[in-house]
Amino acid sequence: MVWCLAVTAILVTTGWAGWALGDLSKIVGGGLSAAGRPLAVAAGGATDMAKNSLERSRGMIGSFVDEGLSNVARGKSAADGIRAKRELGFAVTRLFTGDSSTLADNRQAVVTLLVENQGMNEADARKTVVGWSAAYEELKADLDLAKAKFELRAREMAEKSANTLSILSLCAFAAFVLGAVSATMGGKHGGDCACKRAEADMDSA
Repeated sequence: MVWCLAVTAILVTTGWAGWALGDLSKIVGGGLSAAGRPLAVAAGGATDMAKNSLERSRGMIGSFVDEGLSNVARGKSAADGIRAKRELGFAVTRLFTGDSSTLADNRQAVVTLLVENQGMNEADARKTVVGWSAAYEELKADLDLAKAKFELRAREMAEKSANTLSILSLCAFAAFVLGAVSATMGGKHGGDCACKRAEADMDSA
């Protein structure tokens, strides 16, 4: 009887807590599915974002190289074109992925290749490189903004999961406390009844 009373108290308390907290079931259904694996979700999203950022950066750098090679100097053989593509690709990649301390030297290297291998005049070559730099900085700004939004969403997910677990923990604690109280009261009542019955039997004897 004491056990049944404790179980009943736990069930009643859990039901009352769900009613008092309103949409707790929705929170549990929607939040706990992510609460058990927030780190895995965040890690997978971060990996996808890093992969997408790398692909977009490579794609833009590749477009710069193709644009630079579109102006082919006269008298160049196929081998010269292949070599020019390799050299320009390396120089452009180093320009946008290298250290900031060597930025000026890397920019000048790209300008020199555009002038010597592709037949551009120096003014046009510098203008082209400046345009590339502006486009790449815009891409970096977009990627940084997307990263900031992802980090904010990950924090919100973690907070929601933590709140959900806190609510469930409080409900479980309250249920166990009431269960313990009901078990104590039931045990005491049962003991009193047993004592009264024993006294009655002794009186009747």
